[in-house]
Amino acid sequence: MSSDNMNYIAEIAAEDVSTLEIKDQSYGSSWKKRGGVGAFMMLARKWDRLETQCKAKGFDIFGAIEADGSADKSCLDVSDGVLDDIRDLRAYLLLVESETMAQHPDHPVALHRFTANETDEDDDTPSARHIHPG
Repeated sequence: MSSDNMNYIAEIAAEDVSTLEIKDQSYGSSWKKRGGVGAFMMLARKWDRLETQCKAKGFDIFGAIEADGSADKSCLDVSDGVLDDIRDLRAYLLLVESETMAQHPDHPVALHRFTANETDEDDDTPSARHIHPG
């Protein structure tokens, strides 16, 4: 992965955190009001929207993004389309994972997180590749 991509990922992650903080002030924990089933259905609805939008382009997600104009550099505030749904789904996934960790702070996956600079070269398991949030 190029360093440009890593820079974009860092920017995207920071924007996600900022967006979640702002939306939390307005909506609070409404996303989990109906429990795990409701949270799953929230994710499913976003996925369904992505699937519908991408189906028209033979499931080429990049083609769908180009077609709806959300990749246009003049579109600074994309509030509809494939990229908007990707952003929403990514934020919802962050909410679900963070809630799971909050409910189970002593779980080994929550306790055994690596920072980007602390890796165990002999351990390539998914839990060893996670990045600590802070």
